[in-house]
Amino acid sequence: MAVNTLLLELGAEELPPSALDALSDAFAAGIEKACKTLTFPSPMWPPLLPRAV
Repeated sequence: MAVNTLLLELGAEELPPSALDALSDAFAAGIEKACKTLTFPSPMWPPLLPRAV
């Protein structure tokens, strides 16, 4: 089965650095929820990997 990749680029230059972790977690959760709601098929579920610390 072929796997397709989706790359999203967000402009975060003007956001406060202290808020980026919380915003990225919320964004990832929203994408994951949307994929589950749309029953987006993925052989590699969950599609989101934890960030390196």
